Amino acid sequence: MGSTLTVDNIVGATTAGNIHIPGHVVQVQQFYKAATLAVTVNSSSMTASGYQKAITPKYADSLIIVHASISMAYAAGWGEARMHMNGVIMPGGANYHMGYTDNNHNNYGPLVFQGQHQATSTNTLTFEPYYRSDGSNNYTVSHSNASIGITLMEIAQ
Repeated sequence: MGSTLTVDNIVGATTAGNIHIPGHVVQVQQFYKAATLAVTVNSSSMTASGYQKAITPKYADSLIIVHASISMAYAAGWGEARMHMNGVIMPGGANYHMGYTDNNHNNYGPLVFQGQHQATSTNTLTFEPYYRSDGSNNYTVSHSNASIGITLMEIAQ
């Protein structure tokens, strides 16, 4: 026979809002903009998009799940996007980390990123797409009126 545990409230033994349950979502942070202004670059250097979201982990060993999407990018030549954390590409990231757009194949298209980061402290982490063009043509990482969303989830370990 199975047992049933029914409760109305769970309170931490020493701190009332500090229940640590491995595998559970601790917090969610989200940036969302329904209709963006065009964000364009004509440079072969990675450039910050200006769209970012930060999360301060409650636990030093939490897993941070990162989801980001931009509904439409446009390239007059080619362009690529990468997800950065605290101003540098996320560990393990490389070319086309978030997406690639090329006017010969897919000059209009979405950019999507799903990744994770294992926290090592409770220091704030800021996530932001960076992008660059071929250096000769414009690359619009966020086309006028495109939507963008960045969702960060802290998962207790």
